[in-house]
Amino acid sequence: MPLLESPFISTLLALAATFLLLAVLVQIIQELYKYLTSSKSRAYAIVLKDFLGPWAEELLRPGIFPDPTVRGPFQWVRIRPRGKILPMNKGDLVAAMESTAPQWVQRVLSQLNLESEMQSGKPDAASASWERLLVQIGQVERGTSGFLTASEIAGFLETWKHTWTRSNFDSEKPARKRRTQSEQVSSHPENIGTLVAPDRFDAARITKAFRQQFLRHVDTAAERFPVLEENYEYAYQRRNMRHSFLIAFLLALACNLPFDSLYMKASGLSIEQASKLAEQALAFHGQSKKDSLPVTDHEAINRLLESGRSALAAVNPEANNLGRVNYLVDYEFLSRLWGDGWWSILRYLFGCLVTAFLLSFGAPVWNDFTSTLLRLQKGENKNG
Repeated sequence: MPLLESPFISTLLALAATFLLLAVLVQIIQELYKYLTSSKSRAYAIVLKDFLGPWAEELLRPGIFPDPTVRGPFQWVRIRPRGKILPMNKGDLVAAMESTAPQWVQRVLSQLNLESEMQSGKPDAASASWERLLVQIGQVERGTSGFLTASEIAGFLETWKHTWTRSNFDSEKPARKRRTQSEQVSSHPENIGTLVAPDRFDAARITKAFRQQFLRHVDTAAERFPVLEENYEYAYQRRNMRHSFLIAFLLALACNLPFDSLYMKASGLSIEQASKLAEQALAFHGQSKKDSLPVTDHEAINRLLESGRSALAAVNPEANNLGRVNYLVDYEFLSRLWGDGWWSILRYLFGCLVTAFLLSFGAPVWNDFTSTLLRLQKGENKNG
C-alpha cells in the first residue's frame, strides 16, 4: 500500500517522536509551574467559592481552620496563619464548615453529639455537662458578641421543652427605662435568663433539628459533596488543558517550533534517524514517568531538566554537528520575520498555534502513536 512506504512512515514516525519529546517537555514545565503557583490549591479555592457561595469566604479566611492548610512553595517560615488549602474529603469539609459557625453553635452542637452518644438512641435525663452549658448560655450578657446567637439557641431549646425564664430586665415595667444613666450603669446587666432541661429529652432528635436550623448549609454541602468532587475534577482538568496549551504555544514561539518547520525537519530524516529519534523519545517519556512528582525531589528535577535539554537537541539534529545551537529565537530571526511582512508573521503564529494544539493532546497519546508507528516500521523492515 502507498501509505506504508518507508519515506511516509519515516516522516510520520519522526514527527510523532518530535511531538512526544515536546509534549513531555511541556508536561515537565507544567508540573513545575503548578507546584510553584500552587495550582491545585487555587483551583480548589475557586471551585469552593462557586459551590458554597459566601460561606467559602469564611472557610478560606486565614486562621479559621488551619488543619487542612499547608505552606506555600515560598513560605519557608509559618509566621502568618495564611496557608494553601488542599482538596478535602467529605468529613474534613464538614468539620471545616462547622468550625466557621458561631462559637455558641459549635459548643452546643458538640455537647448535643456527646449527649446523643451517651443516650444511645433512647431519651434520657440531661447530663451534668449539658446543665452546665445551659447555665453558661443563660449568663450571656447583652452587648457581648455571642448574645444574639445565644438568644436564638435559647429560643430553639424552648421549642424542645426546655424551660426558659427570661431575665427580669425584660419583664420590668417600661418606667425602668426612664432611670438615669448612672442608675443604669450600676444596675445588674441584662442576660439571657435561666434555661432548665426537661426531665427526659431525645438528644438525637434535637441534634438533627439543631443542625437544620443553624447548620443547614453544612448538611446541604455534605449531601452535594459528589457534585463538588465532579466540579473540581472538571475544573482542574480544564485548568491543566489551558496551561498545556499556553505553555506549548509559548515554547513554540520562543524556540521557533511552528508545525511546518517541524514537518520539514521530520521529512529530512532517514528511516534509521527517525527510528533512533522515536526510541529516544519513548525512553525519555518512560524516564519522565519514573522521575515524576513529588517535585520537591531536586535530583529528579535536575534529571528531568537535563532530559528536556536533550529533547530540544533531538528536535534539532544539527546540534550534533555544531558546537553551539541557539534553541531560542534571536534578533536576527525576528528581524528577518519582520522584514518578510505581515503574512510571514501570521503564518509563523498560525504554525505555533497548530503545534500548541497538537501538543495539548498530551504525552500519553503521542507515546502510543509513536510506539505504534515504530512497531509498524520495524515490521515493514523485517518484511523487506
